[in-house]
Amino acid sequence: MARTVKEKEVSLETVLWNCRVAPRGIGGTEKNRDAVIGLVFLKFAGNKFNTR
Repeated sequence: MARTVKEKEVSLETVLWNCRVAPRGIGGTEKNRDAVIGLVFLKFAGNKFNTR
């Protein structure tokens, strides 16, 4: 006996919200803080490189 799978339509807003909320449960704030500080440094270094 085969099971039938009902597909549920998901809106774009729901998918984007789930993508935003999912990483919050992975690590603590320290891990996120380190990633953000790294991105800020890369942005700073990129701006300095472009001005030279």
